Amino acid sequence: MVSPEGHGKTVVILGAGVGGLTAAHALVRRGYRVEVYERNAEPGGIARSATEPDGEHNEAAWHAVAGGYNHLLRILGEIPAADGKGTVAEHLVPTHVIMYGRTGDKTFVDLGNSFITAGGVRKFLDLRRKMGGASRVTLRDVAKMGALLGFVRFAHPGRLERYEGVTWEALIADLSDEAKVWASNLLGTFTGMDPRAVSAHCYLHLARAERMADFPGATRSPDGDPISFYHFDGPMNRTWFDPWVRHLQSLSVRVYLGTPIAEIRCSAGRVEELLLSTGEIVRADHYVAALDPGALVRVLRGAEDLSSRMAELDARSRVLQMQVAFTFDEKIIYEGQTVLAMPDAPWCLLVRAEGSYWKAPMSLGTGKTREILSAAFAIPDAPGILYGKPAHACTREEIVEEIWAQFKQARGVLRAFRTEDGRTIDDLKYTSARIWHSFQFDPVKARMTTYEPKFSNNVGTLPLRPSIEEPTLRNLVHGGAYARTDCNTHHMEAAAEAGVRAANLIATGRASAAFERYPEPGGMLGALRRMDRALLARGYRHPLELLMTPADVARKIYGSTSPLAEVDGQPT
Repeated sequence: MVSPEGHGKTVVILGAGVGGLTAAHALVRRGYRVEVYERNAEPGGIARSATEPDGEHNEAAWHAVAGGYNHLLRILGEIPAADGKGTVAEHLVPTHVIMYGRTGDKTFVDLGNSFITAGGVRKFLDLRRKMGGASRVTLRDVAKMGALLGFVRFAHPGRLERYEGVTWEALIADLSDEAKVWASNLLGTFTGMDPRAVSAHCYLHLARAERMADFPGATRSPDGDPISFYHFDGPMNRTWFDPWVRHLQSLSVRVYLGTPIAEIRCSAGRVEELLLSTGEIVRADHYVAALDPGALVRVLRGAEDLSSRMAELDARSRVLQMQVAFTFDEKIIYEGQTVLAMPDAPWCLLVRAEGSYWKAPMSLGTGKTREILSAAFAIPDAPGILYGKPAHACTREEIVEEIWAQFKQARGVLRAFRTEDGRTIDDLKYTSARIWHSFQFDPVKARMTTYEPKFSNNVGTLPLRPSIEEPTLRNLVHGGAYARTDCNTHHMEAAAEAGVRAANLIATGRASAAFERYPEPGGMLGALRRMDRALLARGYRHPLELLMTPADVARKIYGSTSPLAEVDGQPT
């Protein structure tokens, strides 16, 4: 049903990613005339499956829908599926197996279908047990991780923001080397962020419990943990973004793909007009910015304060994240829907077996493809094992060879992948390897470049992220995941939340969310958080910080004279 709220008013949305399309999805139902402009030939932003020259779809990086993505799951349940049967949400497939492979090791760890933090300390103890005698995760490590998980649950949320100026690596510096593989590299692998640069506040916030959404197919693991990840049963655009655009167009949203914006012309604290690359001028009552910060900086004119802020945010947050799609002309056998994490590979790899999810035929490349292994990396500046160069200094061909070599070092995992005639994947050779065409090696700069980098919640980015509630320009609302949201971490749910908030600000004057992600708890938990708020106001540390926070980090956050600060490792 279309509401008359926006009758006669036009909203122009810059970018057809998750945030931009979410804003369009909400605004058209409120009676606004909506136009969406996107520079790429396909919608979806960095979550899309880019169309290759031969017409095939190729994913950019590892994408998953988590069980707590409430805004996104609600929207997916409102989009008709491509085949007209049901909704897009019904094409989500739960991940059955998350394997944690070890480089150069003869064993691997299978922790079922829940992310390692979903089960708290129990998962770490399970990890230690399954690793057997080879494990060097100590009970002290488990105690510290237990304190961390308790801290994010019992501490007041304002205390978590104190850790914005500290890297995650610094916070867990006193863990054993083995524990860091799981508590640091593993998080980087799944989030696509380098733990050496990402803020501790980001990962502490991420560890907070989120309510599961109620949507078709939502399930829990046999041991009661929420299913951590769902994936689509086909390429992102075929199963999600293309049907979404067609649905929006059926509601009279005008979507202009392959139409870059040349300039956003501003004056007197507002956007006056847009100049398209075609030379056409576009004017509207409201504008929603759903671009990445760097793209916004390149087109802003006459808004120096916002340009300067976005330029600094882009410099602090920009990271190279890529994925290679390895295709095979033989079927590969494995157990259920499978994701493989390799947290101690030099580049921290995450590999997904697409054939375990996709219903559509594997047609990428020659048309004879029977399997695709999509391998993404999270740490682009660590030396590789073949060329000794970081990913950002490698050519496309070198990146392909490097990722394949790092993957094949997980000897134990390779035994879990078999061909139909019983051979191991170690005996196979991929038939093709594809990387997004927007990633190109610049021989002059001797680095890999792209116009669509990954955003990382690095130290110092939070103060630079713009508020949706209080826009810098009166008629320009931020609707991308880079804006401040309750999610905080840059992912698809953050983009959906930003799009919903942007639409609500335009329609009602209040940037409210559809779901309260972290409702104020009652009972004992609520009392503990209120008590901690009082302690925080007086400069006291949380008691669990004595177990989890290194002394140098505590001094940086609270100062050496703070009550309950540590001096030479001892509480004062």
